Parts: sequence; C-alpha cells; structure tokens
Amino acid sequence: MRPKKAQLEKDENGNPYLTEKFLVDLCEENQQYMTPKLNTCLYLHYKGFSKIEALEKYVNLACLWLESNGIRRIENISHLEELRTIYLHQNIISKLEGLSTLTKLVTLNLSHNNIKKIENLGGCFSLKNLDLSHNMIIDYKDCKGLSDCKSLTSVDLSNNHIEYEEGILDFFFEHQNFLCFYFKGNPALRKIKMFRKKAINGFKKLKYLDDRPVTELERIASEAWCTGGHELEMQKRKEYQEADLAKKRTYYCRNMVLQEEYKKYKAIKIENMKKDTREKRDKLMEKKDKLREMIRKARPHTEEKKKMEYEMENLDTELNHDMFDILKDDNIAVPPMRRVADQRNQPEELIRREQSRREQLEEEAKERARQEYLDRERPDLPKAPGLIPTPVAEQPRVKSKAERMRDEGVVMSTDSESENDPTLPAKRAGYRREIFKWDEFYENKLEEILIQHMFDFTKAAHEFSSMVNNFEDDSPENRFYYEINPKILQMKWTDVEIKKYRIVEFTKDKEEQDEDSEEDLPPLDAFEDDDPVRTYSQEPAEKPAEKKPQTNLFHQFSSSDSEEDDQEGTNFEELD
Repeated sequence: MRPKKAQLEKDENGNPYLTEKFLVDLCEENQQYMTPKLNTCLYLHYKGFSKIEALEKYVNLACLWLESNGIRRIENISHLEELRTIYLHQNIISKLEGLSTLTKLVTLNLSHNNIKKIENLGGCFSLKNLDLSHNMIIDYKDCKGLSDCKSLTSVDLSNNHIEYEEGILDFFFEHQNFLCFYFKGNPALRKIKMFRKKAINGFKKLKYLDDRPVTELERIASEAWCTGGHELEMQKRKEYQEADLAKKRTYYCRNMVLQEEYKKYKAIKIENMKKDTREKRDKLMEKKDKLREMIRKARPHTEEKKKMEYEMENLDTELNHDMFDILKDDNIAVPPMRRVADQRNQPEELIRREQSRREQLEEEAKERARQEYLDRERPDLPKAPGLIPTPVAEQPRVKSKAERMRDEGVVMSTDSESENDPTLPAKRAGYRREIFKWDEFYENKLEEILIQHMFDFTKAAHEFSSMVNNFEDDSPENRFYYEINPKILQMKWTDVEIKKYRIVEFTKDKEEQDEDSEEDLPPLDAFEDDDPVRTYSQEPAEKPAEKKPQTNLFHQFSSSDSEEDDQEGTNFEELD
C-alpha cells in the first residue's frame, strides 16, 4: 500500500511550519524510519517553510536537505553533531551563524542567498567544501572568515559583487590549501589582467580553477610567465613538449622490446606444445594400427569385434580433436581464437585459426573418406562388368540456321518486321535510326496517301516509308533511316485531324449557336405602348435560368506549346 503523503500544517496567516508529526509522516512517505534517531538523512527541500524547527529528536542526521524554502536564519541545528552535509542554497539567509558546534561538517552549500560576510566558521574543523556563489559579498575583506577555517580545500565565490582593490590577490594567495577555487562572475576580474596565470602561480596546490582543470603544462607555463614573461613561457612549453615526446618514445621502445621478448617466449611455448601434441598423436596412431590389425584378425559378427570397432571410432574422434590442428598450421596467429585446454588464463594454450579454412579441410576429409568407401574392394561379391553398359559419349547439338546467323553477327528481323519493309536492308546493314521531323508538306502528303489507300495504315506506312527513306546515297553521313510504321501514322493522323478539322468545326458550331440565340430575341417594335412597364422593385414570376458560359473542351487538353512542338516535329518513338 502506498503511504499517505505528508501535509504541512499552517499558521493563522497561512504560512507552513514544521512539526514532529509532519516529520514522522514524511519519513514514512520516503520509506525511512519512523523512529527519528534512526534516520541519517532528512529531505526537507521545496516545502515552503521559513523556520528550522522540530529537529530535536533527529540527533543522528548526517545529511540535511533544506534547499529552496523561505528560511531566514540558520538555527536549531546546533545539536546535530553528526551532521556532515547540509544544503541551504536558494533561501533568503543573510548571516552565517549557528554552525560553530558542527565539528564534523564537511560540505556547506549556501549559494543563492543574501549573505554579505563570511564569519563564524572557526568551529567547523572538518569543513572542506564551501559554496557561497550568487550572494551579496562586495568587499574581499568580508571574506576574512575563510582564514578561521584552515581545512577548506574547495571554495566557490563566483557571481558575487567583489570589487577590485589593492592586495586582493595577496589575500586569497594566503590560503595555500585551496585545491579548487571559483572566482568567475565578479567585477574584480575586469581589472586583473592574466588572472588565470597569476592565480595558478599564487595557489601552489591548485588543481581546478573556474570550470577548468590546471594541467602540468599550464602550471609550468604560468610560473614561467610570472618569472620571465612570454619568452620564458614559450621556452618552457617547448622544453616540456620535447621531454614529453622523449618520454613517449621511451615507452614505445620499451613496449617493442617487451613484445619481441613475448614473441620469442610464445614461439618456444608453441614448439613445446607441438612436440607434446605430436607425441600424443603418434601414440594414438600406433594404438590405432594395432587395433586395426586385431580387428582384421578377429572373427566377424562377434561381441569382441564390435567392442574393437567402437574403440576404433573413439580413437578417430580423438584424433580429429582441435588440439591436433596446431600441427597443420605454420602461423597460428590467425583469427578466430580458439581454446584447446580446459584451464583458463593461459595464453600459450590459445590457438588462433581461420575458421573457414578449418571447415574446408573437414569437408575435404569427409569427401575422401566417402570416396575411399565407395572405391573399396568387395571380394565377397561377384563382379559383373558385362552387366554395366558402356557410357555413350554425348553428341554435340547441331545449331540451327538462325543461331548460326546470330553468332556471325547478322541482324535478324523480328516478328513485327516483314520482307515488305523498305527499311529492312538498312537495318541489316547497321544503319542508325533517326527521328522523323514532320512539317506541313508531309502532313498533306500523309493525307493524300491515306485517302488513296482508303485509310489502310499498313499500306500507307509502306508507301510513306519508301518516300522518306532514300538509300541510293551510301555516303557515311547518309547511313540512316526513318522508321515509319502504321501505329506512328495512326497517331500522327489523329493529331492532324484534330488541328485541321475538329477545331474548325467546333468554332463554326459555336458561332452558329450564338447567332441562333440572338435571332430568338423579339425586336423592339414588337412592344406596344399600353404594355405594363416592369419596375426594379417588381420581381418576375419565374426567374430565367442562368446561362452557363460554354467552354472550348478541346482547349482544356491542348495548348499553344503543344502546337509549337508539333510544328517542330513530334517524337512518336517516345510516345510508344
């Protein structure tokens, strides 16, 4: 069951405050001990109270979270002698007090408060980490309380309002125990040139300064700059780089020597392994030969022979073990790595080999064994060579005429081509095919040919192709032909018919329709003077039907661009 959420009690003004009941409920909610003295950590952040109270029974607290509340004073925690970490950041505390009895306190976070002076830290003998960033410290003299706590190693004074004054650096350099120092975001840095180099030279043990670690090279360069300026700094940097390079070379040479020694040691170990493996294999082979001789002499279909055959199979399995592959490899430093011993952490007993090569050798061995089994002599069975017919040599297949012509490079006509095609000689001669360019002359000629042949597009294609193709001139620049087939002529004639006849007829019909609509209107003389005159306020009995504008349906699918393309020539091969 999920514990009930702890609720803060409120005073008459509606401000929350701490009570013992709330602390017990909070411990239950956070799955802590309900007995106060058993808890070592208490989470009181983001609760909204303004006063620290009701902590008398929590004497064994080591960590206390009080951040992001409305706390104004540090009070009622002097009895927490076991306290090591306390978080009081993001409150409205204006004075350091009530901490002198916390002798075991190590970390104190007071950032984002209103503290103006560092004081009352003399009793915190174990304090190492102090965070006072984002406070209201203005003068460096207000930081003299740092001298009362000699154990400080990490101090954060960033984003305060400390102004530059003479002797500010000397004051901070007195604290030589600082390992980490934050001073960024203060107005004093605007007037201190080369602050980082001066700070690194002043703090001899500093390891971290303003979000950046202090390296060995940076310390050497900073000390050289403070002593002899830029020239000495560059000289020290160069000397350091040369020394570092020599050091790396020494390490490299030493590693190379160690590698060579290890290679020799490994080669000796491998030779010893090969020797031992070879002796073991020879013993197994000798045992196998003896066993084979015993099987040959044994009586067939007996229990003793079956045991011998079973033992022979075990010997074959043992001889095919991976440990004997070391005798086949000249270079065992080939991946992947395989272990041949049961013991671990023995590099000399690791064999690296090419797995694919190993599998290939196994397949070849199986194939040889299978072939030997098939080729074995069978004295117990009679041979009958006369019963097996002699295989007949396969006769070569005779190629057809079309296949022979294709092999010789002769261009063959397809099913769509016929002997009546005028372009067939050009195709067989290897002429290139060109795209025919249509103009008004050829369009009129096409119309005449179609009328002559009664719109038989096959005959028209033959005659039109004979007309446009001229193969009498056999010069290299004229070795081309125009391919004209019935489908191309049919598509072109559709295009010509639309342009010449359909558009003209459509325009004439439109004009006649407009004339008919005008003739339907009566003349003005037909109206008599006695007829009633309709005013604008009067509405007709029936509204006349609105006349919809007629559009040219053909122009919805054509444009001037298409006509220009037709004048230049239509590529009907692409339409196919």
